[in-house]
Amino acid sequence: MPFKRIWMIGLFTLILISLRVSLTHAEPVRQSTSLTLLAPAGCPAGGCAAGQRLSYRLNFEVGQYAPSASNPNVKVCVYLPANWLDASSVQMDTTGGFTGISYTNVTSSGCAEDTLPPTGYVLASAVQTQMNAGYFYDTLNFHFRIARSATAPGSILMRVFEDTTGSGTWVRTGQAFTSQMSVLAWTGSTAYIAASPSACTQLPCFLNSEGDAAGGVGTGLRDAIDALPAGGRVVVLGTVTLKGQAVTLNKPLTLEGGANAVLTGDGSVCNNPMLEITAGATLRGLTLNDDPCTSPNRTLILLNTSDAVLIESNDLFNGADAISVANVGGSLTVRYNHITGNSGYALYWGSTSSAPLVLVANNLHQNRSGSAVECAAGATAPVANRLANHNYWGEGVVPSANDSHCTLDPARRLGAPIARNSTSAGVRAARLTVTTTKTYLFDNQIALQRSSDGSDVDVYVVNHGMDVPASVPSFSAGVGSPNPCGYAFDVFLAENASPSGTLELSFKYNRSAACIAVIESTQYCELSANASKYPLWWLDPAGVLTAGWDTTGQNPAGSGAGGVSGQTTTCDMGQDEIRVAIDTSGKPSFSELGFTPFMVGLPIPATFRLLASNQTVTVQWSTTTEADITGFYVLRSLSATGPFDPITDLIPRKGSALSGSDYTFVDGGRTNGVMNYYRLKVMRADGGYVYSDILSIVPNTPTPTFTPTRTRTWTPIPTFTATFRPFPSPTRAATTRPVNTPTRVASLTPTRSATAITGTPRTPTRTATPTAGTPGAPTPTIEGYLPPEQGTPFPTSDGGYLPPAEPTLNPGGTIEATTTATVELSGTPASTEVETTITPSPTASLEAPASVRSASDWISLVLGLLFGGSVGLGFLWYLFLRKERQDHSDV
Repeated sequence: MPFKRIWMIGLFTLILISLRVSLTHAEPVRQSTSLTLLAPAGCPAGGCAAGQRLSYRLNFEVGQYAPSASNPNVKVCVYLPANWLDASSVQMDTTGGFTGISYTNVTSSGCAEDTLPPTGYVLASAVQTQMNAGYFYDTLNFHFRIARSATAPGSILMRVFEDTTGSGTWVRTGQAFTSQMSVLAWTGSTAYIAASPSACTQLPCFLNSEGDAAGGVGTGLRDAIDALPAGGRVVVLGTVTLKGQAVTLNKPLTLEGGANAVLTGDGSVCNNPMLEITAGATLRGLTLNDDPCTSPNRTLILLNTSDAVLIESNDLFNGADAISVANVGGSLTVRYNHITGNSGYALYWGSTSSAPLVLVANNLHQNRSGSAVECAAGATAPVANRLANHNYWGEGVVPSANDSHCTLDPARRLGAPIARNSTSAGVRAARLTVTTTKTYLFDNQIALQRSSDGSDVDVYVVNHGMDVPASVPSFSAGVGSPNPCGYAFDVFLAENASPSGTLELSFKYNRSAACIAVIESTQYCELSANASKYPLWWLDPAGVLTAGWDTTGQNPAGSGAGGVSGQTTTCDMGQDEIRVAIDTSGKPSFSELGFTPFMVGLPIPATFRLLASNQTVTVQWSTTTEADITGFYVLRSLSATGPFDPITDLIPRKGSALSGSDYTFVDGGRTNGVMNYYRLKVMRADGGYVYSDILSIVPNTPTPTFTPTRTRTWTPIPTFTATFRPFPSPTRAATTRPVNTPTRVASLTPTRSATAITGTPRTPTRTATPTAGTPGAPTPTIEGYLPPEQGTPFPTSDGGYLPPAEPTLNPGGTIEATTTATVELSGTPASTEVETTITPSPTASLEAPASVRSASDWISLVLGLLFGGSVGLGFLWYLFLRKERQDHSDV
């Protein structure tokens, strides 16, 4: 065998041996004695908090011991500064991390082998073992908590002893200590927890250590709870990960979040709750989610306490049950929370206790199917002291007292989601004690004040925001809304409140300069003698007192209003406010302050009506102001509940902030005798939109009025109807059946322009052009505007619809469009039914850019490369074999 082959085989054998050794000993051999901090990564800049748990790895070298299978011959002793020791928290591993042999804890008998113990230190832990020959290194993990009373800096000391003779002759063969660490002593009753030392922007700050033991040991939250006195406060800084064991809140305290605070899981164990409350507690301002666990999810909060609990202003999502009650002896209040996306209940009460519940001003949508809340599992009727009014349950969702066993009134549900806080968890809602001092809330957008002849009263204020249409409270799919000029609010009395005198509510209308200009014009607030026109609106969810949205100054127009008057309403143009005085003399009164949405806004459209004719519906609307409006879509459905599809492109506004206009759209080709439903989608300049009311109409039965006469006459200029498609194509052929004659083709190049609606406001021109050959079926048109062909609309995530697509511009600058035409020909053919192909100008191009290769091009390229590479490799292999044969012949 040639020498070079022997050399290669030897090298390969050495590589295999090295690989085997590295796999056998995954951890590198350390020929030293040291202490390594495992967790946390370090202490905050201001020092480790007294009460912080630390996890170290003890690395030690041995080799002077006399081997023994029965007598201890290696001992490790760990010392701490005297004022650092919390003996109950010390934990030393009893299995060697490198050798896997067992150690015995002998802390109670001390470390007598150490004849010179360090001054100022106390023994924290001691373990020993017996080693046979061949062991030279081992590791042990060591955990302890700096005592809550610690004040001075210090370090950790480890000493290693070996019996060198086998007869009790112990020699210290190793020693290591950490650098000195600062300790932050306690000065208050607030602690902070964070994910890393750099995230500890406030002190004292606790961090996760190693391990995951019962009660949450191994988390910074557990350390903070144990370090705090009763009544203390833990603040979460940023995102902090909890572990598989539930963290127990076993003393009265407040757990709250700073800006963007999140508590999440690590996914290691998914069948324990994340938090377990076993004492009176308050949870506030937290985002609590169980993202890593999916099957199963974890319960987010488990209550098992005899004390009162308050859960407010939190985001609770991606759990099993968001809140589960095993036992509560005191009252449970759950308010201002955003609880969504949980596979189980938003709140599940499985306890048989008689404690009361107040569940108010929460978003409770998109949790389990069915009832999102169970107020008394196993009950057969609603429980009187479990109140669940004034929550948002989901769009169109009406809660059931019988299903949930809660005491609730479906009319007292919220008609829109509560706006979420922008920089913290929870929703924008508050409970306020109203006094004679005017108090503003929510960016000064609402103020409350009582009269001097009344008494203080507690009310809830819920802010739905200005994100239309989601922010507009709605209880009926057919009711439109004003165009908001401020936030939409719900204002309702707190439980057992007894108002008296007059309650004054003030609402801002300063959403935009256009809103201010319109409301302070002669259309509204300048009409000082007609307060019924002031655009402060309220809504009766039951639809009895109001007819949709009524102004607070008008006499309510609902079928059940009974002629009652409105309330005193005034404008304060210096403060950009509209103010209503609530008392018992009109509506809304104190009795309506249990289910009353309010909003300042402008009515758009001012009028809206439908006219029917043969196979045609004419849609007409008018406006008095178009502040912050860009245009309108006409929507149509064959069902009162939708879906509603857009049947026009955006119809641009013709009015302005201070003037309106009139609009007409003719919708032809409708089926006589079939009910059609219409509404307007009013587009705002900020991208939002509001809807009008829904109107319905039936087109009239057709009455023949003429018989079209076909003439074989050449018409140089064709009559055609341009049809927009959601997905444009370069050409379109309108094909009819030829009768006894070959098809004649006429190629025309019409010029088409899409012109905005023009004309004098309130007098636009409308044209309905019938198509020859289809008697009585006019094509709906608006001057300068071509409606799209009816087809499938594009649904949007918010439940609305986008209009069909416009013609698209190709990279080469050509436009794709489709045009059909009806052409009359003169001559000898016996029929006027022809196939006509219209090629629009400019001509559409469907060619892909030169830089784009087809799939077959790429496949050909790859196959070519593979084939070429195979040939090259084959040639190299041939040269190699040839060289080998030459070598053999030389030998």
